[in-house]
Amino acid sequence: MLLIAAACGALATRARAAAVSWVGGVDQNWSSAANWSSAQVPTSADDVVIDTNAAVVANSAISFQSLTLGDPNGSAAATLTISSSVASGGGVTVDSGATLVQNTTVTLTFASVNVAAGGVLTHAANGATRTAVLNLNVTGDFN
Repeated sequence: MLLIAAACGALATRARAAAVSWVGGVDQNWSSAANWSSAQVPTSADDVVIDTNAAVVANSAISFQSLTLGDPNGSAAATLTISSSVASGGGVTVDSGATLVQNTTVTLTFASVNVAAGGVLTHAANGATRTAVLNLNVTGDFN
């Protein structure tokens, strides 16, 4: 009986990721705390959602537990342009109508990437010798 209580207590103290949504209004900068529903810049513990018609720019390292761009209905044309790096990146979902832009030569690493039909991954030009390079390391199915 004591073992069950201890296990339940451990589950009760386990932290859940915070849902943080883009509200915008200040500027397009990911790092502006006032642009987020939590009034704080997302951290590696946050489930981040950008489900509005917004063009968000990350000019400094970003972190998240999960990131969803757009919405499943394709009614939000959300765009995230990453011009720096990802300090801690979990899973990424790019829904229909949404776009994830890599605008840096830095390798971006995510736990997973799911792109719905109509979602877009793009890579801005790296210069004269390498343009529009997107390196995908796929483990599992690639359809």
